[in-house]
Amino acid sequence: HQYMAVYAGHFDAYVPDFGNRIALTTDDPYLDVAHPGWRSGYYISSVNDLWQESDLVAPGEVIGVEDETPSYPTQLSQNYPNPFNPTTVVSFTLARDAAVTIEIFDVAGHKVETLLQERLEAGRYEIPFDGRRHASGVYFCRFQTDGYSEVRKMALVK
Repeated sequence: HQYMAVYAGHFDAYVPDFGNRIALTTDDPYLDVAHPGWRSGYYISSVNDLWQESDLVAPGEVIGVEDETPSYPTQLSQNYPNPFNPTTVVSFTLARDAAVTIEIFDVAGHKVETLLQERLEAGRYEIPFDGRRHASGVYFCRFQTDGYSEVRKMALVK
């Protein structure tokens, strides 16, 4: 087997050692998910079956560094906790930048609160919902973006 050791440091002049090795992998190419977008401070060496490392490849010699932004589906997750008293968290992900509206409705279909109404970048989000001003019961959380809508049932138990 041929392995690749990957080291990362916060300064251009750091010295690679066991303490800053972030991976020992056979994957080619290697994706650093712990430090997305980090473009300098990497050293790479090859490791043979006897665990002997080759000379290090300096950061300026690394070829083919690619940005890989984590991709998310556009979706509304179930609030947590559910049932809740008095607060819960509404989580959602966006596959791309979009205008987002999150509204809370009671069981009769009346809007009781708008949690969010703004344009957001792609990514994962958590929005708190405080039910102290509302009666116990079933509520619906509606998540809307450009061309997408989803609803989740929530139970407020006081």
